[in-house]
Amino acid sequence: MTRLLITLMFGGCLLCPAGTIDSYTTGNYQGSGIFEESFTTPAGGPWTNITFNFFSDSAGTTPTAAGTAYLLGQAYFGTPAALSGATNGFLASSTGISGGIYIFDSSVDLLPNTQYWIATNAAVSTYFSDTPYSGGHFYQALNPFYGFAPQAQGAVDFSLNGQAEAAPEPACAALGFAGLGALAMIMRRRRSHTTL
Repeated sequence: MTRLLITLMFGGCLLCPAGTIDSYTTGNYQGSGIFEESFTTPAGGPWTNITFNFFSDSAGTTPTAAGTAYLLGQAYFGTPAALSGATNGFLASSTGISGGIYIFDSSVDLLPNTQYWIATNAAVSTYFSDTPYSGGHFYQALNPFYGFAPQAQGAVDFSLNGQAEAAPEPACAALGFAGLGALAMIMRRRRSHTTL
């Protein structure tokens, strides 16, 4: 019992879900292509347990991903086929796809108020828009052997998620305090039983 309470107190935040760091879901054109999307993180963070996905439906509810996603610190104009760990600005690449979502190693982190680029090497069918997006815009390659070219000021529908490192979410903090209180009560009872 004591061990469980300690786990809840100090590992409780692992039970709290990751949150959305940034997203864009106002696409009104559907198309297939190989995309690169830039985004700017908000204040807060830094974030770990990063995931990224495009959406295959106009409602922004069905994630889609294909190939490998490369997290970059600068725009990339080369070909999707040439993306690698040697690409200028390379920060990380996805380790797999789960449920239409690119998964990055848990050690990868994103800093606040910073612009990043996600470039992919395989085509997806998604929605996009030319409505301005303040965090960046998108690039498209016609096939794996054509370079990425900047498109309109809009974006491809996407969702970027992660877990903030800085401070636990209120629910996590409450769980920790509840665990501390329960642990204190158990320790008090044990002391009173041993002194009788």
